[in-house]
Amino acid sequence: MTKKMFKYIFLLLVFLQNFDAKAQLILENIKGLPKNNSFRVEDDILDTLRLKIPFWEDFSAYQGRPNPQKWVADGGTLVNNTYGIGAPSQGVVTFDGLDAQGSPYNFIEPKTVGYGDNLTSRRIDLSNTDIRRTVILSFYWQRQGNGELPDSEDFMELQFKAKTGEWVTKWTQKGGDAEGFNYQIVLINQAEFLHADFRFRFRSSQRLSGMYDSWNLDYIMLGNTREANQESILDLATSKTLNSYLKDYQAMPIQQYYADPKKSKADTVSATLNNLHDFFNVFNFRIELKELKTNQFITVLRDSSTSITSWRRDFPMNARTFALPANLKKMEIQTKFIVKSGEKDPLLNFRINDTLSRNTILDDYYAYDDGSAEYIVGVQQKFGRFAYQFDLNKMDLLTHIDLCFIPSGINLKGETVNLYVWKKLKKIDGAEKDSAMLIQNIPIEYADSLNKFTRIKLNRSLQMEGKFYIGLEQLTEKSFTLGYDANINSGEKMFYDVSNEWQKAKLKGSLMFRPVFASKDGVTATENDILDKLNVKIYPNPSNQAQIWLEGEVSKATLYDLNGRTLGNYEFDIFGEKMIVLPENLSDGMYLLHCANKNKVSVEKLILFR
Repeated sequence: MTKKMFKYIFLLLVFLQNFDAKAQLILENIKGLPKNNSFRVEDDILDTLRLKIPFWEDFSAYQGRPNPQKWVADGGTLVNNTYGIGAPSQGVVTFDGLDAQGSPYNFIEPKTVGYGDNLTSRRIDLSNTDIRRTVILSFYWQRQGNGELPDSEDFMELQFKAKTGEWVTKWTQKGGDAEGFNYQIVLINQAEFLHADFRFRFRSSQRLSGMYDSWNLDYIMLGNTREANQESILDLATSKTLNSYLKDYQAMPIQQYYADPKKSKADTVSATLNNLHDFFNVFNFRIELKELKTNQFITVLRDSSTSITSWRRDFPMNARTFALPANLKKMEIQTKFIVKSGEKDPLLNFRINDTLSRNTILDDYYAYDDGSAEYIVGVQQKFGRFAYQFDLNKMDLLTHIDLCFIPSGINLKGETVNLYVWKKLKKIDGAEKDSAMLIQNIPIEYADSLNKFTRIKLNRSLQMEGKFYIGLEQLTEKSFTLGYDANINSGEKMFYDVSNEWQKAKLKGSLMFRPVFASKDGVTATENDILDKLNVKIYPNPSNQAQIWLEGEVSKATLYDLNGRTLGNYEFDIFGEKMIVLPENLSDGMYLLHCANKNKVSVEKLILFR
């Protein structure tokens, strides 16, 4: 086996993060992008096709399922640009324990091991191939990447289909240490494979109850015009995904952006280009900005030319000063990196990997994650909690939470967790105790497609300003499985508590966990829409009595327990006595009283001891 790492890399600012799973937030791997692409094909009809050599696939033309013109459908693999680390070109194909619909192959027996994903070529006609001229299959492979590391008993294999219809194993790679992409060649020089219905397939064996034991493949070539030791290809290929248009987020409410565009916008644009040839090359590149919802071209960020050699060069690109369209309700900003390299291979279209784009959403929610989960995250023990920090540019009204639970290992559908919103965390913000604004019990539900978010409506809307936190509390020994993006790092914003003390999480990645703010006709609420603070006093508090009294102009009140269950609703004359008779048999502990009067609200803590 030839084992080579990529050496010819041109970078326009790179942000690479090491992944540390040694913390109280437990990470496991899951699959990333939606597998159900919009295209639908008749697989039986396509399977009558016979492809010719040379055959080339770098997975840059499709996202989700592999190209149906080249690959048999429903092999379970996922084409994406998030799992590979240091890939030859944009797009890799990932193998794991999830099927073509994004569900575990075996969700009943969590430790079952066996064949999971496969990638099988269409028929390739090798019947007229001269046996004296060896056909070469080459590819790049990687263990783990941004996925989970395959165990020593796991493996990936390559098989050829003989004239007899038998699949013959020609290459096997076992699990082991994590690595970069490795170059591999396999010779096809036996007459039994030189027939009109030749196929090749890769398949992996691993744990089948989720996205475990991951493998990545890229840049597969089959032909007989190269020498066996020829790795060099005249191709400049874009690779790593562009960074977000925003500095700290992948998405944010549009009115929060308008409140401070300079603070919100990223200072640089980053792209990665790999030179797959042994010699230097000269090329032009252009970076454009466009608003997709209105199809409005905004500006050219950079239009230049440079050369690329066999050593690494860094070119940070400062973004030009410009203004986005004003007064739009929503925006989808596309940043596009376009390479003009002059590649003119008569048989293979190497230009297909010369353009890279990234879309950034300005709508009604904040997101650190890019929408693609490579891992799942959970808290290690019962009643453990995590918190996720966000920062507003202006006052706003929090109404919903978007989250993405992932099916993996054990089916937790029907279990519940506690959803939290805090203004301050104990000690982290210099506070003597947590400032919980909401605690709401919610069920764990799995969406009907991969990476699809579930929107949870809060029991009550919350006025937020500046820094705040959202989080979850695990209520059983079974760890919930929330999506986790390994490509975007917001680890500085994550905290966990498993022993009544908040600590910063030692993880690099982002939770698929998003706060959503009020909107009117698609526009985020302004300060004039936000509810004012209502001044309320409860007495006695703490209390051991059957009733309590309120002071303040309160017209309505609702009593909740810490699981978000409603225990009582009360109405008052704002100028009269406000006595609340508490429900019988309440246990000792803390409760929350939501008080309101027109556009004013307050949430007060009530402590009971009997």
